[in-house]
Amino acid sequence: LHQSEFLVATVLRADGARAPPQAYTVPSSTDYGLALLCSWVEYFAELLLSDDFPVYLPVVLLGAALMAMAQGVRLCGMCAPQCITPPRPPGTEGMPKGVLCTSGVYGQVRHPAAFGLFWWGVGSQVLLHNPVCLVTFAAVLWGHCRRQIRDTEASLCATAAIAEQYRNYREKVGTGIPLLGF
Repeated sequence: LHQSEFLVATVLRADGARAPPQAYTVPSSTDYGLALLCSWVEYFAELLLSDDFPVYLPVVLLGAALMAMAQGVRLCGMCAPQCITPPRPPGTEGMPKGVLCTSGVYGQVRHPAAFGLFWWGVGSQVLLHNPVCLVTFAAVLWGHCRRQIRDTEASLCATAAIAEQYRNYREKVGTGIPLLGF
C-alpha cells in the first residue's frame, strides 16, 4: 500500500514539494498489527488444514479490484497539488499550506486517504478468502478512519479561512466509507 505512495510523495508531486518518506506514513497501531497477524494465521490455517482449499477466481478478482481502486483513489488524493490536509504530517512544516481541494478525486470522496485505506484492507481480505478477518479488518480500519476523519474535520472546521467552505463541502461530498458520512 505505501510503496507507491512513497514514489508519489518523493518524486511525482505536481508542486515539486518533497518531504521525507516518514511524513507520509502512519505508524501502525497495535490493533492493525494484530489484525494483520490474524489475517496471515487465518489464510495459512485454511490453506494447511484444508485438503481442497477453494480459490474462487471471481472473489480473487473482486478483492484485487477493490485494492486497485482504493490505491488509485489514495494516489489521486496525494497528487492533488497544494491541498490543505490538516493535521500536517511531521516533516512537512515548511511545505506550502495550499487551498481546500473540492474537485478531482476530492469532488467524489471527502477523505481519499481514509477511503483508500479502508477499502484496500477490506479488498485484501476478500482476495485472501478470509471471512473472519474480513470482519476484523473492516472493524479495525473503520475505527481508525473514524478517528482520522474526526480529527481532520475538526482541524478543517477550526481553520477560520475555510471553515464555512468546508462545512458546505462536507454536506455535499461523502467519505465512501459505510456509516462515516457515506
